[in-house]
Amino acid sequence: MTKPTPLFLLFILLVLFTACDDKPGSTENQSAPGTSGATSSTVAISKEDAEKLIKRLATQDGCKDSTAEMRMSFTDSEGKSQQMDFRLQRKYDGAKVSTLVTILAPKEEGEKALLALAEAGKPTDAVSYLAGLKKIAHLKSDNPLNFRGSKSTVQEMLGIELDSYEVGEIKAVDSSGEVNIHLEAKPNLNLAYPQINAIFGGKDKLIRRFELLDAKGEKIKTITAAEVKAVQNYQTITKMEIEDHKNNLKLIAETRNIKYDSNLPAAIFTEENLIKNVTAASQKLIQ
Repeated sequence: MTKPTPLFLLFILLVLFTACDDKPGSTENQSAPGTSGATSSTVAISKEDAEKLIKRLATQDGCKDSTAEMRMSFTDSEGKSQQMDFRLQRKYDGAKVSTLVTILAPKEEGEKALLALAEAGKPTDAVSYLAGLKKIAHLKSDNPLNFRGSKSTVQEMLGIELDSYEVGEIKAVDSSGEVNIHLEAKPNLNLAYPQINAIFGGKDKLIRRFELLDAKGEKIKTITAAEVKAVQNYQTITKMEIEDHKNNLKLIAETRNIKYDSNLPAAIFTEENLIKNVTAASQKLIQ
């Protein structure tokens, strides 16, 4: 049975965040990952410390919620420049994470949105609303998403769902001080990527890049943190470079605006609100 494919890309929301800065108020920029803060140590960190780093990424280090406006740009297979702006709203409630992604531009894609409800130990339930058919479509983490030739999955939209993985081998990459934390997917969660390499570096062990792997360990995508800035004392990835090795695509994801801990109401993250917003956007398009 063919999986449903929405006509939009909701991409790499892990690319929004690293972890809270250990020095509140810091405005350190990381414009050249792999060089800033490098040391000569080749000793890998402990499993306990590795698990803490992954948890901080998966939970945005305990933030209550966040709202981000992002821009994704790339060149398609025909050589045409493509661009999409979208808003991500995310709320944490214990072991539950609710996410709403809404397309802001281009205008003709404005009726597209995705609501995802994730709970620890359970497969993610993501839904989109097809206004023309007045129908809800249910998606899982490995369902594909597509926007004008760029390809992604629900899992990437949800920040790669790092809390759905177990920490495996930990090793130093080389004498630069980078550490590679290998992650193995927990079973029966419908994840698109069975394995992930998370590479951290520098004195504060900030995220440098992710390598998304298939079951055989083949590299499918590489996501590099090209720029990191402190926002409300949280180290935030403001620019990401994504290389899709399988489809020979290169994309740029930029965080244009972000707010943390703004007390988003739970009512935002409901099917009722999704249907209302998508219906209103659809009606504007046909007027």
